[in-house]
Amino acid sequence: MLTDLAAAAAPSARLVFVEDKMSTLEKVCAAEGLETWELFLVDWGYNTAAERARAVDNPRINLISVDDFVTMLRDAAVAA
Repeated sequence: MLTDLAAAAAPSARLVFVEDKMSTLEKVCAAEGLETWELFLVDWGYNTAAERARAVDNPRINLISVDDFVTMLRDAAVAA
């Protein structure tokens, strides 16, 4: 699915995947062809403190709060 979205995106598009399940993000990290995606684990939702700590230790995954997420959306809207 992410490969299909990337293929349909403009060449200069920022590819962002925001998720609340750490296991899903770890699968994306392990998959070939998804290296250009920016990965974000939200610090709310379906994850634990231990999973959030694993996200912090993974250089591909950024841990974000609700406020960070709102800022990302706002910045994307302004850039559009």
